[in-house]
Amino acid sequence: MAAWWEKRGREEFADLCEVRNPHEADYIVVWVEDVEAIDYTYTVRRTEMSDVWLDTHTYDRSTGQTTNSNTYGTITTTRPETKKRTRKEWHILMQVRAVERGEGNFRASKILYETKHVGRSIWSKPDKDCLVDAMNFLHVRSQ
Repeated sequence: MAAWWEKRGREEFADLCEVRNPHEADYIVVWVEDVEAIDYTYTVRRTEMSDVWLDTHTYDRSTGQTTNSNTYGTITTTRPETKKRTRKEWHILMQVRAVERGEGNFRASKILYETKHVGRSIWSKPDKDCLVDAMNFLHVRSQ
């Protein structure tokens, strides 16, 4: 999230500024990140091929003779196969809280805004989506 803020956030939200000292802040942005592992199964078709020798015996009733023959062949078998995997989901909860100042101290007040995003991969950027939502809230609030 810090990289996104440095690269694009400062420009997109020019009326907002980041301070590291909580005594100078008007708002605090708090977030919680959790990764959930979800087990799942799926079925694929598995094809197997086997080389075989087939012994064929033919009996002719009219002559009473048996004919034997050997044949080389391939048997193809397809069957379902169940596979198990685990996927991850990223859950991000972000809150915006006002800073209340007292005599030489400060504390975060009640929640002014809260947003949640879930992503099936870290590339889906649920953290950035939450941060953009929070910055949009502060941007509207500051006008």
